[in-house]
Amino acid sequence: MERDWLAKIRTRVKNPGDDESHWTGSDWVRRLIHRPPYLYPPALHPYPSHGHVDFLPEARGLGWGRRGFEHLMQALSDAGSPGMHLDVSPHNHSAIAFYEKLGFAPVNSDELPPGGLTMARRF
Repeated sequence: MERDWLAKIRTRVKNPGDDESHWTGSDWVRRLIHRPPYLYPPALHPYPSHGHVDFLPEARGLGWGRRGFEHLMQALSDAGSPGMHLDVSPHNHSAIAFYEKLGFAPVNSDELPPGGLTMARRF
């Protein structure tokens, strides 16, 4: 992750700094590129790609998430990625069920931050 992705993208993505009061739009993501909370531990090495989706309530249940994730997974697989991981709240049972239908399963490892749920699947 550090060698193949972050080091390269940091040259193109401005660091928004530490002061969240100055952040706008997706600065929180740009900050993660410059200061990730953790680098990908060995438990995630088989799943180097990361996915994330958020939909407003009125857009949920219409198939956009499934189609979007299927498209993303195919594009990542075509680009040579062997798998994908994502983080989801362990209390978000509908999201967990959604990801399970797409073939994702929990990754159980002491290497991952406590309190969350990381799910992954191979392509």
